[in-house]
Amino acid sequence: MLMRRITITLTLMTCIDEAQCYVIKVVVVVVKVGFCDSSSGFLVTSGSVVLDLLEGDVVSLQPTDNNAIITKDERADNTFTGFLILPKS
Repeated sequence: MLMRRITITLTLMTCIDEAQCYVIKVVVVVVKVGFCDSSSGFLVTSGSVVLDLLEGDVVSLQPTDNNAIITKDERADNTFTGFLILPKS
């Protein structure tokens, strides 16, 4: 298992109306990452975060320096999935 420190940055934007929007940046640091191969290249990474969101909140992923969410390499696949775990009543 290859160990490296990565940072995942999530940006949340909440708007009261068109004139009043607030941006909250959440930084999650993951210290232990497992790769599916012992190759010296980066192959597979994964991570998760649970957020308490309100209707209308926006979540986005932003790459850090020297990393990318979407790559130009045709052999690579990238996915992002969100789940509603428990709706508020």
